[in-house]
Amino acid sequence: MPMYRILRVSDNETFDKDARDDEHAVVVFGELLGVTLTLAEGPAAPPYMMGRIEKEVSWTKKPDIAVYEIP
Repeated sequence: MPMYRILRVSDNETFDKDARDDEHAVVVFGELLGVTLTLAEGPAAPPYMMGRIEKEVSWTKKPDIAVYEIP
């Protein structure tokens, strides 16, 4: 199963979680953070960035999937 990392831009904190795909990862991270998240572009800069990472690799590229909070 793929693994995703989400970066909270406000404090540069990262969270790792297993998920099937981008949409599932948004649901899983939303539950973890206690907010509702979406991949749909919002009106302002995204408060979170998400990227898929490989479990076996110790390095990862910078998160590149914009994630928005639904108010």
